[in-house]
Amino acid sequence: MKLQNRRLFFFCMIMLPVFLNGQHYFRVEADFSIKAKNPDSSFQLYMGKVFFDKVQKKICYKISFPEPEVWVITDTVIYSLKNDSIKSKKPAIGLIETSIFNLSLHGNLKNYGLENSTYTLAGTKMEDGLMISTWEPPEKFQKLMGKILLANKNRNLQGIVIFNKDERILSKQFFNEYANVEGIDFPMNIVQFNYPEGVEIFQVTTFKNLKIDEKGNDDTYNYPVPLD
Repeated sequence: MKLQNRRLFFFCMIMLPVFLNGQHYFRVEADFSIKAKNPDSSFQLYMGKVFFDKVQKKICYKISFPEPEVWVITDTVIYSLKNDSIKSKKPAIGLIETSIFNLSLHGNLKNYGLENSTYTLAGTKMEDGLMISTWEPPEKFQKLMGKILLANKNRNLQGIVIFNKDERILSKQFFNEYANVEGIDFPMNIVQFNYPEGVEIFQVTTFKNLKIDEKGNDDTYNYPVPLD
């Protein structure tokens, strides 16, 4: 898998089977930056704006640095666009429902949507001021999927660790610097470690100027994807 495709895939969050309840919030806009360390120890920096509309079921990253580019995430495909042409596309399932934007708008980020998934709560404990909860997949899927650990403090998700069936860590994410905007608690800093094929990918994502239910920019929230 190409490194940029990996970055697109893992930035859009880990896929989980989540079914969410509706609320009245429906849009998020923010400035973002991604600083990523590659397996060869080189670094990449992306900066731009992100737009999410839960009705359109699209996430649009309009990148301004290092060069203009657009990433569009739908229910089934991640597109990379340049000069309004498709640069690359990758199949994906569930990235909209499990994105930080969708979970935050629905008020489900605190448990990463697991309460409404096929996972079940197996236990909780207090550790260093954090509520640690263990979630396990259904028995019929335990040969394919591993457990998930969540860490919460003051009802805000602080971290998540996802394991495979052999107890190896697939992904770790840490959620920091929460801001309350229009009644929604949103982490403005996310540190993420992913281990595709045993290779560590590290990145820090920062958000600024978060807006909820912004009016306007309809064409961006429903960014058109050209035909192949």
